[in-house]
Amino acid sequence: MAQDIFTLLAKIPPSIWGTVVGAGLSLPALVLSLRHARQLQAAQFAHDAKERARERELSWKRDIYSAAAESATRLCALLTLTANIEASDKDLSLICTEENAKLSKVNLIANSETIQAVQAFSEEFAKVYLQLTIDRAILKSEDDQANRLGESIKTVEGSGQADPKMVIQHAALKLRVLQKRLALGRAAVESGGLLAELASRALVSVRQEMGFSTNSEAMLRASRETANRMIAAANASLDKVNLILEGKDPDNEVKDVPV
Repeated sequence: MAQDIFTLLAKIPPSIWGTVVGAGLSLPALVLSLRHARQLQAAQFAHDAKERARERELSWKRDIYSAAAESATRLCALLTLTANIEASDKDLSLICTEENAKLSKVNLIANSETIQAVQAFSEEFAKVYLQLTIDRAILKSEDDQANRLGESIKTVEGSGQADPKMVIQHAALKLRVLQKRLALGRAAVESGGLLAELASRALVSVRQEMGFSTNSEAMLRASRETANRMIAAANASLDKVNLILEGKDPDNEVKDVPV
């Protein structure tokens, strides 16, 4: 039996033996090649998974930061609304709550520098908004008092018994209310300008965190200049109204307004 096998093997041509031997010698190289290919494929899969995770993180950050930037803008605008005593307190409170909630999401993803910049904005807004809200409540109370006095005057005049003292008191009270509304508006505009600069600092920190090219000094300077122009223009308008309330002609008053 064994002799038959050896006889059969002896009949195999040398070329076949060469092929068999060559295949046997190349088998380790093939195994190593396949192992290396699997390693490369695993590394590629890991890299792709890491890139997809990074893209998801960047997309998440973009969404949150974009919403936070919009909220900061709305909160700055909210300050000017506090000077309008006809605006609903409930609406103002709702805007404040919703926008601050969106802004707080930054703490989930931001680095320490961005968190500090956003917190500086939030703390300043809370302080300013509280003070403006208190001043607004006092002003609304005085305006309600003036309105009640005005209704009383109408009732007395309807009965044919006009009281000059009540009329004078009502006029003085309405004038004081108007002057306080101007002061509240001025404070709201100036506070909005300060918050706009703090918001710009936070935006610079966000851009740096996201890896965007940022000229921080130029951005902050432009924001500061824009805020100053806005405040100057608003103050110039309020000054004219104040002159009118004082019985003066605003066109004949020379004011230096920064450009």
